[in-house]
Amino acid sequence: MGVSRCVQCKGKGLCGRAVCPILARFAHAKKIEGRLSSTLYGSTPPSFFVGHTGYPTVLAGPLLPPNVHGDEAHLYDDPDAWMRMGMDEVVGYRASMVRSRTRTHVMEGRHSRLMDAARECALSSTPVDSEVQLEKPPRVELRFDSVLMPMGPSGTLTRLEVVDNPNVPAKVEALVGDTDATATCAAMELFDAGIPQEYITRILSAGLLGRKRRLVPTRWAITATDDMLAKELIQRVRYYAPVEEYMVHSAERFGNHFEVLLLPKPYMYELVEIWMKNTLWSPEGDIIWDGEGTKKRGYSPLGGGYYAARISVLEHLSQLKRQAAVFVVREVYPSYWAPLGSWVIKKTVREALLRPPERFESFEEAIASMARRLRTPRERWLRRDMRVMNTLTQRSVFEY
Repeated sequence: MGVSRCVQCKGKGLCGRAVCPILARFAHAKKIEGRLSSTLYGSTPPSFFVGHTGYPTVLAGPLLPPNVHGDEAHLYDDPDAWMRMGMDEVVGYRASMVRSRTRTHVMEGRHSRLMDAARECALSSTPVDSEVQLEKPPRVELRFDSVLMPMGPSGTLTRLEVVDNPNVPAKVEALVGDTDATATCAAMELFDAGIPQEYITRILSAGLLGRKRRLVPTRWAITATDDMLAKELIQRVRYYAPVEEYMVHSAERFGNHFEVLLLPKPYMYELVEIWMKNTLWSPEGDIIWDGEGTKKRGYSPLGGGYYAARISVLEHLSQLKRQAAVFVVREVYPSYWAPLGSWVIKKTVREALLRPPERFESFEEAIASMARRLRTPRERWLRRDMRVMNTLTQRSVFEY
C-alpha cells in the first residue's frame, strides 16, 4: 500500500485490513511516551541503528528499552525469540525501544566520543547497561519499513555512558582488530565460526569491519551482509553434487507462507512473491519474481527479501554439502498487517528447511504438492519463462 493511500486513509480502514499497522504501532509507542524523560536508564539489547537519509551525514545511535535491565533486554532485539511470539507482541517490544541519535558523518563518526560509546554497545553479544541523556524527552514517530525492524520513540543524544563491560567473543574481537581483512573475509570468517548474522550486520553497520571503515546505514548493512555471505557460499556449493531428488519444504509465520523446492540440478535461485488482495503494500494483489544463475546482476526488484531468502537456502545447501536449483514461493496474507523486517523471511525460510522435506521423483509431483498448500492458482506463479522451467530442459555435467 503506497504512502499516499495511508495519508488518504488515516486509519479509516480503506485498505480493507482489520488492523492498521501505523495506528497499532503508534498505540504501542504512546503507552510509554508519557513515562519517558530526557534521562534514560536501561540495557541496550544490544541494538544500534544508522539511518540513510542525508548520507554521508546520517543519524546514528543505540536503541534501548527504558528501565529494562539484564537478560530481559534481549527480547527487544531477538528475532529467534520473536518467532515464538505473535505479531502484536513483536510490535509491542519494538515500539517500546527508544532510538537515541546523533548526527554524524559516516567517516567522522570514528572520532566521535558518542559513537565510540555506541560502538561499545554494538560490539557486545549480551545486553549492556547504559545511561542516555537526550536533548528533550523522546517523541513518537510513525516509521515502518519492509527491511528494517519497527522502532519506537526517538530523541537527540547528548550523552551516553556505558556502565557494563561489553561481552565480546574472542573471534569477533580478533576480526574487529584486523584492519587488513576485507569486510567480506571478516564476515565470512565470523559466519563460519557460528556468529549470528544479526551480530555480523550490527558490527558492520557500526563501522567495525573491513579495511576502509565507516558507518553503514542499517538497511544497507542488512542486505550487504546477506549478499556478501551468499556470494561466498555460492562458490562453495556449486562444486558439490546436486541433491538426488525433488524436495519440498514449507513453513508459515506472521502471515507469510513459504514453499521451497530443491531440484536435482546445478545451482540457480528464483523467488516468486505473491501479495494477496488487501495485503500490506498491495491492496489489489500482485505477483513479482526474480532469479539468478551463479551470479546476480543488479539489485533485485524484490528488495531485501530476495537476499534474505537466498542466504537461508544457501546456508542449508552448504550444510548438506549439496547444490540444487532452488525455487521459492512466498505468499503473503492480509494477516501480515505490519512490516516486521526482512528477518521474517530469513527465519521462516530457515525454519522450513529445518523440517523434514517431502520427497518426489518428478518436478510435476513436487509442484502439485506445493499447489495444494498455496491459495493462488499454480498457473499464476509458475510460468514458462521462469528460470526454474528452463533448468528442466538443460543437462548438467553431472549427467554425463
